Order: sequence, then structure tokens, then C-alpha cells
Amino acid sequence: MAKVHGPLFSMEASGTIAEGITYSRWRGISYVRQWFKPENPRSEAQVAQRERLTRAVNAWHQETDDVKQQWNEAAPAPLSGFNYYVKKYIQYNLENGVDPTLPFTP
Repeated sequence: MAKVHGPLFSMEASGTIAEGITYSRWRGISYVRQWFKPENPRSEAQVAQRERLTRAVNAWHQETDDVKQQWNEAAPAPLSGFNYYVKKYIQYNLENGVDPTLPFTP
């Protein structure tokens, strides 16, 4: 791995150029590496989890402002109400085999 001191006519760079090289930083050290295409696993478990996540996000958007405020107040730091809602929505689905009914409150 090469250390980079002044990439691309500047003192720092980050990102990918033409799916060829990637500039980044790790613990304050700039470096460059060959770009690679990340895998997209399509196992049954991964597809099911992505579907649960999609349903949880869609459900959040259907909730009233009052319900959203309840989740914001119930969320432990550092989670937002949205993050806590999605976490609990998915947990409910995994434990019960069905999605919770709306309104889903903490």
C-alpha cells in the first residue's frame, strides 16, 4: 500500500476515480488503493432482512407526529427516534413473525 502525501494536486483526496483507484484516510493517514466492486449478497436471509427494513421505514413514514414524538422521547442516547423505531419494529417482527400494527408505540 502506498502512502500519499499530496494526491491529485491537493493536500488531501478521498473518493474513487473511474472505478480504478480509491483515495481515503485511515487513522489520519492518507492512502490510495485499487478500487473493487463490493459484493451484494442475495441470500434468503439478507433479502428477508432488507424487506423488513423497508417495511419498517415505510411504517415510520405512516406514523403520526404524536407517535414519532413518543419514539423520540423514548430513544436511548445516541439513537434517534427513527433509529429506535426501526430497531424495535424489526425485533418485533423477528420475535412474532409478523409486523406490528400501526400505531406502533414504544
